[in-house]
Amino acid sequence: MANSQCVRRAITVLSQVGFRNIDTVGGNVDTSVYAANGNYTGVIRCITRQRMIVFLVTGPETSRASGLESRISNSF
Repeated sequence: MANSQCVRRAITVLSQVGFRNIDTVGGNVDTSVYAANGNYTGVIRCITRQRMIVFLVTGPETSRASGLESRISNSF
């Protein structure tokens, strides 16, 4: 998957799962997409030169963060 495709998909998935205030940081081959869902922060990291996509959600309750992370990765 090209970096631009990964970033577009990350933005779409985060939005579909209920995250807002979406922002991107990075360049052409290594980009992170950040977003907020209440007290939770979701990150999808597109590392295309290594052919990797990393999903992460942090927040006050581990079970909720884990559930949101699963929804993101399953939707991707």
